[in-house]
Amino acid sequence: MTMQEENAVAAPQHITSVATSALLVSVEYTAWAGSITDEKVRDEVILAKGAQKKAASVTKNLMVDCVEHEAMKTFRTSLSNGLKQYCYQWAGGIWVLPMTRHKDFMAWYAGREQRFKELLGELKAVYPDYVRNRAFQSTGLMFSVGDYPPVEELDTRFTINLVQMPVPENDWRVQISRDLADDLHAHYTRQVGRITQQIVEDQSKEFLTIVKRLHDGVGYTQKTEDDGTITIKRNKVVESTFQKCIDLIQTYEKFNPANSQELEDARQGLCDALQGYTLSDLRESDSARARVAADVGAVLSKFGKRV
Repeated sequence: MTMQEENAVAAPQHITSVATSALLVSVEYTAWAGSITDEKVRDEVILAKGAQKKAASVTKNLMVDCVEHEAMKTFRTSLSNGLKQYCYQWAGGIWVLPMTRHKDFMAWYAGREQRFKELLGELKAVYPDYVRNRAFQSTGLMFSVGDYPPVEELDTRFTINLVQMPVPENDWRVQISRDLADDLHAHYTRQVGRITQQIVEDQSKEFLTIVKRLHDGVGYTQKTEDDGTITIKRNKVVESTFQKCIDLIQTYEKFNPANSQELEDARQGLCDALQGYTLSDLRESDSARARVAADVGAVLSKFGKRV
């Protein structure tokens, strides 16, 4: 055994599991706020109010009622929603993407990137006219053309970028002492252990939310009419809910970073419950609905008070 092999600190199993079944991703988005601090106007306000110089600041909104600019600002929300749909939180703006969802994620991102280009093009088309006319109407005597960047600069004021990176595995080598390696190993293990446990908790919440929707969908609603007649109506099985259940079965089979037996048992139970059934079966067959409702109910019961 070489000294390098002797001093290497092995990665815990759950770290290796994440590293081999997922990627880290980050969608970096920058958007010009369309505002600026105006010291001249601030000084006028302070003088008028008899206040000290540091008592106030004045921020001018340069793009008042510009729907194209507002669309660029709120575009960030759609990115956040997509990351939450496909990924799990890792740290800060970095997310864990299971490899089973990578293809769908990349298709989603390509669509978001295309939409970004469309929105930016729409803003650039109206921007020169806005600065010449509407901006002065909005800001009045506070207007200064120097506050507005040239239209060509908008390409650098609004940017989107996808970063993909492997999940780092703990691999401390001979460049550091054994004691330091052990300390770093312990710290890294605790840190990634906490993150991994949070991912499992997020997976459990995701599973419960979606499977409860399916369970409700294959149920029935009883209603008493004004004349006392009781009618029973099938609830609607939503296609997206059914598809998300299939996605959970496939994703959790490959992505269970903490090797949670509870999560695996729930996944297998859901798989068994839906085995052989199509969306049409659950919408049209009362017998299929009854069997799936019973089996899915049994899966949910294993989560106890969390349901």
